Amino acid sequence: MEYMKKSSYNFSVQYLIFQAVMACSGHGIFAFKAGRKRPGQTAVEYLLMLALIAGMTMLFLMLFHRRLLGGFFTLVGMIIGASTSQTTS
Repeated sequence: MEYMKKSSYNFSVQYLIFQAVMACSGHGIFAFKAGRKRPGQTAVEYLLMLALIAGMTMLFLMLFHRRLLGGFFTLVGMIIGASTSQTTS
């Protein structure tokens, strides 16, 4: 059962993902040296990330706008319907 022994490199997937995120932000054990970035590079990265998020949001809205509007108006109708008094005759 040699293959079942624990190795000294027992990293969990969550730990490796955490370190990858930290490396992207300039921290953590896998981070690159801070002096390698050029001035203005961070601003461009943030703008690219913002453009990606805005694009994905617009795509989501274009694909699901009818379902979103239908759900919104259903919710409004339920709220308005709950506020009206119902009389039984």
